[in-house]
Amino acid sequence: MNDARARIPWLTLAFVAVAAVVSAWPAVAAALRFHREVAGDAELWRALTAQLVHGSPGLAAIDLGVVMLCGAWLEVRSRGLVMSAGGVGLLAVAIVVYGSPQVSSFEGSSGIACALLAAAALELALHSGSGRARALAWLAVIAVLAKAGVEQATGWSISGVGHLPEGVRVLSSAHLVGSLVGLASAALAQVLAAKGPVRPGLFERAEKVGDSRMIR
Repeated sequence: MNDARARIPWLTLAFVAVAAVVSAWPAVAAALRFHREVAGDAELWRALTAQLVHGSPGLAAIDLGVVMLCGAWLEVRSRGLVMSAGGVGLLAVAIVVYGSPQVSSFEGSSGIACALLAAAALELALHSGSGRARALAWLAVIAVLAKAGVEQATGWSISGVGHLPEGVRVLSSAHLVGSLVGLASAALAQVLAAKGPVRPGLFERAEKVGDSRMIR
């Protein structure tokens, strides 16, 4: 029972739930959204909280859907990895937003979604027991980087929601930084797992063996 509870993706579920509530509550969303003229020099936190806000159901569905799927899968395998990819991704995107003077307003968790997607793809590529699954995972890693690179180079939006709402633009640097953070987190987790985790259990991975669960 305790092992089962430990493997419930609480962090991912909490983030998605809070983001969904915030996005559906206009007054709260307005208070947490990043506006440079409001944030000024003393409210960097808005670049963090803005990543909980989604201005349209379509954007919320794609961002939070990726976060839920990839984050839950990663967290069940390794809570330390999802904390690294998601947490550092959150901070890195906030720094990019705050350090980009051309960005007057910002919202959305696509940067975190990119981090978790990249981490999940590399984790699967490194640990899949199936040759076909491993090959597909490496293709996914390449696709994630290619998407971020094309967006960064061209300014085009490659999203799963078709046309973005009027006035909304993709911050390609957030996608690129998120993807790089995710890959770095998965690679670091692999190194730590090989050497022995700094904190026992943090980067251990869980897998099913018959009817029991085994940590490796």
